[in-house]
Amino acid sequence: MKDIHREKEKVVVTVSVTGSFGDRTTPGLPITPEEIANSALESCDAGAAIAHIHVRDVKTGKPYVWACLGKPK
Repeated sequence: MKDIHREKEKVVVTVSVTGSFGDRTTPGLPITPEEIANSALESCDAGAAIAHIHVRDVKTGKPYVWACLGKPK
């Protein structure tokens, strides 16, 4: 069996920028589209290849569910 060295292994780093819990009272949680985009870009700069996001209601900061893509309920 070959000896596998960690430095030769490939990984894909994924970040969940907004998570699916929390609201405006959660420190550091990006809420607005601009905050979410900036957090995703910062994660990319740090090595993340994929950013998973949950859209948030800008007023409350709670996760926002859309009935149809692009059209708020």
